[in-house]
Amino acid sequence: MAKTRVGIVDVAKHMGLSRATVSYALNGKYKQVNLSPVTVAKIKNVAAELGYRPNYWAKALSSKSTK
Repeated sequence: MAKTRVGIVDVAKHMGLSRATVSYALNGKYKQVNLSPVTVAKIKNVAAELGYRPNYWAKALSSKSTK
C-alpha cells in the first residue's frame, strides 16, 4: 500500500533538512533557531507542493489538549 499522507519527515527528506528545522518553520517558531525568512518560505512552498497537512492527533498529543 502506498503512503498517502505527507508529513514533516517527508518534507525534510525532500529538502535535505532535519525534521526539527521543518517543524520550526511550519509551526512559526523559526525565530527561536534563527532560520532566515527565505528558508522558511522555501519550506512552506515545498510543503504545499507535496500536499503536507498538519497531523491533528500528533499536535493534540504534544500539547496534551484536544480542545
